[in-house]
Amino acid sequence: MVSSDWSIDTIVHALPSPEMRQQALREIHLAPVNELQAAVDRWRAVAVEWTLTTAPRIEEARAHAEATGELPAQYEETPQSVAAFDGWRQQMETLRQQQRGAA
Repeated sequence: MVSSDWSIDTIVHALPSPEMRQQALREIHLAPVNELQAAVDRWRAVAVEWTLTTAPRIEEARAHAEATGELPAQYEETPQSVAAFDGWRQQMETLRQQQRGAA
């Protein structure tokens, strides 16, 4: 269930990893006042997406794997999924390099 009364605390606690929680806190804490609402809204959207969509899918896959000993077919690695992941990883590395160059 997702609360309509979000606070920074509930947003941060809804995020799935300590790294994301720290990133959210950092971005919200350091946002200029005129950008604060946008930063909070951005992280609230991430928390809602995680809570309503991603977490239930992960829980379904976990329960299936626990019951059958295998991942559901849609989570099995394929040549296409490997290629897509490798492409994404390369995009992220290029972005990191660009960000380092801009700093």
